[in-house]
Amino acid sequence: MKNRTKSYPIAKYLLCLALGINIISCKQESKREEDSKDIAEKFNDAKFKDSKEADFLVVAADFCYEEIDLARLAQSNASSDHVKEIATMMERDHTQFLEEIKKMAEAKTITLPSGISSDGQKVRKKLADKNRSEFDKYYCEAVVDNHKKSIKKYMAAVEDCKDVEVKNWAAKTLTVLRTHLDHAMSCSENFKESNTKEKANMNNDNDRDNDNNKDKTTKDKSNVKEADKNSPGNKENNKSKESESKEKK
Repeated sequence: MKNRTKSYPIAKYLLCLALGINIISCKQESKREEDSKDIAEKFNDAKFKDSKEADFLVVAADFCYEEIDLARLAQSNASSDHVKEIATMMERDHTQFLEEIKKMAEAKTITLPSGISSDGQKVRKKLADKNRSEFDKYYCEAVVDNHKKSIKKYMAAVEDCKDVEVKNWAAKTLTVLRTHLDHAMSCSENFKESNTKEKANMNNDNDRDNDNNKDKTTKDKSNVKEADKNSPGNKENNKSKESESKEKK
């Protein structure tokens, strides 16, 4: 009995220790899953309550992180030199934008994301999983989609932000983003046109094959008929028919 009573505190201690470790690991897991963009937004909401400038700079920084990451992936995975040129331009310009955003945010004590968001990582993974023949097309489409969304955010910032520096920076950067969009849309359209041409060529080839098959079938049928006419049996039948017609006459 004495041994049992002594073992109870030890068992209780071990149970509490296990529960404590489990709680700590759960908290650490939730921290790992929390997005740096979400964390930045929470800090800014607590500090500024309602700041158009803070909201915009967080979104702009998040956009830059994603474009830089996708551009680096494209420079290694793209097969077209033109797509690689677009990716180089994206990395260069968005790296510059990110540095400018960081300077403004630091001066205004605005918290920014520390890296690419979970949504951006999903887009990157989808692109990374594409084979080499598909990658270029899907990269251009991703750039078009991202820039269309971001241009709307920048236009809203120009209208809604009260801070002159942020407003002017958004207006200036809009010009470059529209240039990016034009390049990406042109690239995307080229892939669509090439796919349309390929489909048209395939259809033409199929039509030619069908026509050739029809011609061959027609020739085969005519050859069969001719062979039937010249066969000994048919010749005898023809002679008998001719003789019958003569007798009738």
